[in-house]
Amino acid sequence: KIVPMSLCFLLNVGVALMALNGLDVPMYNTLKRLTTLVTLVMERLILQKVSSRAVHQAVLVIGGGAVIAGLGDLKLNVSAYVMAGVSCVLQGGYLVLLKKAEAETKLDAFGLLYYNCILNLPVVLVVVWTTSEGMNAATFSGFDDRGFLLCFVGALILGALLTYSIFL
Repeated sequence: KIVPMSLCFLLNVGVALMALNGLDVPMYNTLKRLTTLVTLVMERLILQKVSSRAVHQAVLVIGGGAVIAGLGDLKLNVSAYVMAGVSCVLQGGYLVLLKKAEAETKLDAFGLLYYNCILNLPVVLVVVWTTSEGMNAATFSGFDDRGFLLCFVGALILGALLTYSIFL
């Protein structure tokens, strides 16, 4: 019951990084506004949840604004836009499957977060092991800089809080 949710989470991370390779962060964030529209559709299809007309209208306005903003992008990178779209679908699937897992398993936010991390950790370790990322991290010269360490620990804490807040 939790595996599909964890798979969407993991795939979303990878696809989002691929999208960010070809988009700047503000444009990526603008396109990610479409996630709400995708989530609304998936909630209807998977959870049979019907939202109000006002919610539909608000989500369409947000989605329309994101599309209009995307049309003004001067460095259009089609593959990055496709990856951003796939990321929206995966994020929407993740959020809907998270709600479904909460209802079916009766786990709280910490339990779901724990199992999500446990299920994804082996895959992440294989990726780190088979790519140069592990060696790059091990030989990084900035670990002796206190300013970097402060920012690094701060980013870890904020990332953990953000991930936890998604599960609430």
